[in-house]
Amino acid sequence: MKLSSIILNENNYSQQASSLENEIEKHFKQFNPSVSMAEYHQDRRDDDPLKGKGFGHVSLNVKKDIPEDDFNSIKQIVSNKGYEIRNSENEFESDPGERDYYPKINFNFNLEKS
Repeated sequence: MKLSSIILNENNYSQQASSLENEIEKHFKQFNPSVSMAEYHQDRRDDDPLKGKGFGHVSLNVKKDIPEDDFNSIKQIVSNKGYEIRNSENEFESDPGERDYYPKINFNFNLEKS
């Protein structure tokens, strides 16, 4: 087991992540979606906007830009599950010799609803 899985409590949300991934894959398998979800550390002040929140991302593992209509449809699937989209990027970018940046959707969710 990876240390990040333990620290971020990823295993607590593997079922929700798998459900979202399957829903996206049903319609957009060609983009090879991958979903990860975890929770923020909850030792936070009561006025902290991240208290009681988790986070996740949908990574579309293809080396190309995603058409805008398809990308918006994937974002709609994420929103329909009750997740709040923080930011997204539908372009693939490569830094030769460094790393590749894949299209991604980052989101937050309420822990009590999951």
